[in-house]
Amino acid sequence: MRTFYEISQVIDGPKTKRVLADPVYGISSSELPAALKIYARQKDLTFGDNIYQYEYRVEADFLVFIQENLTTMNAGIIRAMAHATSLPSLRERIGNSFTNHAEAILKWYAGQADKAFTAAGR
Repeated sequence: MRTFYEISQVIDGPKTKRVLADPVYGISSSELPAALKIYARQKDLTFGDNIYQYEYRVEADFLVFIQENLTTMNAGIIRAMAHATSLPSLRERIGNSFTNHAEAILKWYAGQADKAFTAAGR
Protein backbone atom coordinates (compact mmCIF):
# COMPACT_ATOMS: atom_id res chain seq x y z
CA MET A 1 0.00 0.00 0.00
CA ARG A 2 1.14 3.51 -0.76
CA THR A 3 -0.36 6.96 -1.00
CA PHE A 4 -1.96 7.54 -4.41
CA TYR A 5 -2.28 11.32 -4.22
CA GLU A 6 -0.24 13.80 -2.20
CA ILE A 7 -2.45 16.56 -3.58
CA SER A 8 -5.91 16.22 -5.10
CA GLN A 9 -7.84 19.40 -5.83
CA VAL A 10 -10.79 20.27 -8.04
CA ILE A 11 -9.83 23.17 -10.30
CA ASP A 12 -11.75 25.47 -12.64
CA GLY A 13 -9.86 24.38 -15.76
CA PRO A 14 -6.54 23.23 -17.19
CA LYS A 15 -5.32 26.73 -18.05
CA THR A 16 -6.17 28.83 -14.99
CA LYS A 17 -5.98 25.99 -12.41
CA ARG A 18 -7.84 27.95 -9.72
CA VAL A 19 -8.77 25.66 -6.82
CA LEU A 20 -12.50 25.11 -6.30
CA ALA A 21 -14.43 23.46 -3.51
CA ASP A 22 -15.18 19.77 -4.06
CA PRO A 23 -18.63 19.26 -5.58
CA VAL A 24 -20.99 17.82 -2.96
CA TYR A 25 -24.47 16.49 -3.63
CA GLY A 26 -27.23 15.32 -1.33
CA ILE A 27 -28.39 11.73 -1.21
CA SER A 28 -31.74 12.21 -2.93
CA SER A 29 -31.88 11.23 -6.58
CA SER A 30 -33.12 14.72 -7.48
CA GLU A 31 -29.83 16.19 -6.24
CA LEU A 32 -27.51 13.77 -8.05
CA PRO A 33 -26.46 15.07 -11.47
CA ALA A 34 -27.01 12.76 -14.44
CA ALA A 35 -23.61 13.88 -15.73
CA LEU A 36 -20.62 15.68 -14.27
CA LYS A 37 -17.33 16.90 -15.74
CA ILE A 38 -14.62 18.17 -13.43
CA TYR A 39 -10.97 19.10 -13.73
CA ALA A 40 -8.49 18.12 -11.05
CA ARG A 41 -4.88 18.80 -10.15
CA GLN A 42 -3.40 15.66 -8.66
CA LYS A 43 0.13 15.01 -7.50
CA ASP A 44 1.13 11.40 -6.94
CA LEU A 45 4.30 9.48 -6.21
CA THR A 46 4.48 7.80 -9.64
CA PHE A 47 3.66 10.49 -12.21
CA GLY A 48 4.15 13.75 -10.31
CA ASP A 49 1.90 16.81 -10.63
CA ASN A 50 -0.72 16.52 -13.41
CA ILE A 51 -4.06 17.88 -14.59
CA TYR A 52 -6.93 15.46 -15.31
CA GLN A 53 -10.44 15.70 -16.65
CA TYR A 54 -13.00 13.37 -15.07
CA GLU A 55 -16.38 12.66 -16.59
CA TYR A 56 -19.15 10.75 -14.86
CA ARG A 57 -22.50 9.78 -16.38
CA VAL A 58 -25.26 7.77 -14.80
CA GLU A 59 -27.12 5.54 -17.24
CA ALA A 60 -30.09 3.26 -16.52
CA ASP A 61 -28.07 0.27 -15.28
CA PHE A 62 -24.49 1.47 -15.10
CA LEU A 63 -22.08 4.26 -14.36
CA VAL A 64 -19.74 5.67 -17.02
CA PHE A 65 -16.37 6.96 -15.78
CA ILE A 66 -13.83 8.58 -18.12
CA GLN A 67 -10.45 9.83 -16.91
CA GLU A 68 -8.33 11.86 -19.30
CA ASN A 69 -4.82 13.11 -18.60
CA LEU A 70 -4.39 16.67 -19.90
CA THR A 71 -0.66 17.09 -19.20
CA THR A 72 2.47 15.32 -20.40
CA MET A 73 3.32 12.69 -17.84
CA ASN A 74 6.79 11.58 -16.87
CA ALA A 75 8.01 8.42 -15.18
CA GLY A 76 11.41 9.41 -13.86
CA ILE A 77 13.44 10.94 -16.66
CA ILE A 78 11.33 9.37 -19.43
CA ARG A 79 8.12 10.83 -20.81
CA ALA A 80 5.61 8.15 -19.92
CA MET A 81 3.33 8.32 -22.93
CA ALA A 82 5.77 9.05 -25.70
CA HIS A 83 8.32 6.36 -24.95
CA ALA A 84 6.47 3.67 -23.05
CA THR A 85 6.10 1.38 -26.06
CA SER A 86 9.87 1.10 -26.52
CA LEU A 87 10.51 -0.07 -22.95
CA PRO A 88 8.30 -3.07 -22.05
CA SER A 89 9.02 -2.96 -18.30
CA LEU A 90 8.15 0.75 -18.18
CA ARG A 91 5.01 0.15 -20.26
CA GLU A 92 3.86 -2.47 -17.72
CA ARG A 93 4.62 -0.21 -14.73
CA ILE A 94 2.74 2.72 -16.29
CA GLY A 95 -0.20 0.54 -17.28
CA ASN A 96 -0.47 -0.96 -13.80
CA SER A 97 -0.28 2.45 -12.16
CA PHE A 98 -2.99 3.91 -14.43
CA THR A 99 -5.19 0.89 -13.74
CA ASN A 100 -4.70 1.20 -9.98
CA HIS A 101 -5.46 4.92 -10.02
CA ALA A 102 -8.58 4.49 -12.15
CA GLU A 103 -9.85 1.57 -10.03
CA ALA A 104 -9.37 3.50 -6.78
CA ILE A 105 -11.27 6.52 -8.11
CA LEU A 106 -14.04 4.40 -9.64
CA LYS A 107 -14.50 2.33 -6.46
CA TRP A 108 -14.74 5.47 -4.37
CA TYR A 109 -17.27 7.07 -6.72
CA ALA A 110 -19.31 3.86 -7.02
CA GLY A 111 -19.37 3.58 -3.22
CA GLN A 112 -20.69 7.12 -2.93
CA ALA A 113 -23.34 6.42 -5.59
CA ASP A 114 -24.37 3.18 -3.82
CA LYS A 115 -24.81 5.07 -0.54
CA ALA A 116 -26.95 7.69 -2.28
CA PHE A 117 -29.14 5.11 -4.04
CA THR A 118 -29.56 3.05 -0.84
CA ALA A 119 -30.52 6.13 1.13
CA ALA A 120 -32.98 7.11 -1.60
CA GLY A 121 -34.62 3.66 -1.38
CA ARG A 122 -33.45 2.30 -4.73
